[in-house]
Amino acid sequence: MNAFGYIVRRFFRTFGITQSHSVRTQLSKEKQIVSEAEDLLGRLAWRDTQNIQELAGQYWKMTDYERQQERLRTMGEDLSVENENVRDTLEKIEDHFGVQIGKLKDEKRTRMEKAIDVMRAIDEVRDAAEYREGIFNGLEMKVKVLQDDDEGGGRYADEVSKTLAAMEQIQGQLDRDEAVISKHTAQLNAIEDEVEEIEEEIGRVRQEMARETAGIRTEIGRLSKQVAEVSAKIGALQNLKNDLSYEVGQFLSQNAYSRSPEVRGVLKKHRAIITKILYFRRSIDYHARLLGGI
Repeated sequence: MNAFGYIVRRFFRTFGITQSHSVRTQLSKEKQIVSEAEDLLGRLAWRDTQNIQELAGQYWKMTDYERQQERLRTMGEDLSVENENVRDTLEKIEDHFGVQIGKLKDEKRTRMEKAIDVMRAIDEVRDAAEYREGIFNGLEMKVKVLQDDDEGGGRYADEVSKTLAAMEQIQGQLDRDEAVISKHTAQLNAIEDEVEEIEEEIGRVRQEMARETAGIRTEIGRLSKQVAEVSAKIGALQNLKNDLSYEVGQFLSQNAYSRSPEVRGVLKKHRAIITKILYFRRSIDYHARLLGGI
């Protein structure tokens, strides 16, 4: 608010027209603007305040904090580089073991696929054997019935003989089926043993990888913790610097009309911010006077 705005609002207030809520809101906003401008002023100007006696304490403290931050940043960068190198080492080791594990898994998958093929073959032979066994049982029943019906008379001798011959052929095929099933079962057992050995080998490789990387992981954890601690210290120093720079900004703002050559020299470098602060300070004063009369 400028002087004209103040006069207009005073005029409206004379006729009972007030805007206290609007005035309070604007007053709060402008105080915030001034506070932010003072903070910015302090951040930009503190390095030029070495020769201002009232700000010597803030200047040298901030200079010391800044030097500490630089040392910590260098330390943090060195730690980060070391941490990255250790992580690269870990990644290479994991890749090395990962290749071994990958090959073992491929071998396991190949054997599992072969085992599935063998199981399918066993099922096919068993299905065929069950079918033949059904025929065999039927023929066996036929022979029994014919023999019982014949009562030794020999009427069905030829038929019984043919049936027994057919049964013999079927039995031979059933024996061959059983041999094939036994062979496939043995093959399947061998594959299962190989799969188990591969799984044990994968476990051994993983254990070896864990042993080789345990120390590296510990080192990564230690370095990461140190990097975090350094970062926290830098942040804490920055908070202290921010508090001090705000004090610098407030001092310069409150001494905008100082006759001190040192103060005036600093203010001259940041005239735009000072002009803004002074404008809003006048506006705040006008708003406060309006509220006082409402």
